[in-house]
Amino acid sequence: MSNEEKQYKARTDYNHVAVVGRLVADPMHSQYDDGNHQSVFRLAINRAWNDNDGERQSKATFINCRARGKTAEVSGKYLSKGRKVFVAGYLETAQWHDKKNNIDRSEPRIFVEEVIFMDQKKEDGKNGDAVENNATAESGSFIPNDICPEIPQEEVNF
Repeated sequence: MSNEEKQYKARTDYNHVAVVGRLVADPMHSQYDDGNHQSVFRLAINRAWNDNDGERQSKATFINCRARGKTAEVSGKYLSKGRKVFVAGYLETAQWHDKKNNIDRSEPRIFVEEVIFMDQKKEDGKNGDAVENNATAESGSFIPNDICPEIPQEEVNF
């Protein structure tokens, strides 16, 4: 690699985010006329720490997420409120004009490229924690069949 290439690489930005959180509501899923899918969901990401007095503190951060394609299709079909997921992708900024208050608004959100289900549905319908998580998929979206046995195998191998 030339010196010029090294300098260019040092100046480039890196936009990648990976979080684990729980869905605060069921995803909103859309399928368009051309067959493409989009799912939008909101995650609560908890952070815990000990304060100066040794007391346990916690705080939740909420962020909107958007997935497209097969990731959106499977997310829209199998994710639900309370499910614990690992989400990886990149940050983007949503911008709009608030007509009610006549101001421009913006918020960061995650454009989802990968999803890993971190829990499984128990027979009573409640979410439970998964014990292992080692599946991969060729598409870059990870949906472990051993963690989510309710997903048919033909939908996992995409």
